[in-house]
Amino acid sequence: MLGEVLRSYREDQGLSQGEAARQLGISRNYVSLIERGVANNLSYALAQRILNLGGNHHGQVQVTLTRKVWVDSAIAEEIVWLNSQGVVTCGCCQGPPPTALILQSSGPMAMRLGYPYEYRGPLGLCEIDLKSRAAFV
Repeated sequence: MLGEVLRSYREDQGLSQGEAARQLGISRNYVSLIERGVANNLSYALAQRILNLGGNHHGQVQVTLTRKVWVDSAIAEEIVWLNSQGVVTCGCCQGPPPTALILQSSGPMAMRLGYPYEYRGPLGLCEIDLKSRAAFV
C-alpha cells in the first residue's frame, strides 16, 4: 500500500524518484523498491513520512490500487463488491471472523454500505467485519 501512496504522490507532483527520495531522506533506489513493493518492511518513521507527503497529516490518501492480489475464495466476492462500491481494501482475512482492512478515507462509504469500521493505528487503516456470502447471492 505505501508503494502505491508514494508513487501516486510522486506522479501527482511531477517528481522524479530522486526528488521524492530527497524529500524523504532516502535513496532513489529505495524509493523504487518501495514503489514496486519489494521493500515492504519499512520503519514506522519512514511510513509516517510517506503518509505525510504533501501536507497530508492525517494518514488519509487517495490512491488507485491496480495490483493483483490473492484473496481467499470464501470472501473474494464480497471484497470485489466492496471495491466496486468505492471501498479501497488493503488486506483481508478469512477469519473467523472474516475481516478486511480499508483505507480510512473509505470508512464513510463502508458505513453507508452497512459496514461499521474501527480505526487501526497510525497508517490510516480501518478494519471492517465482512458479512456472510449469503447476503450477496
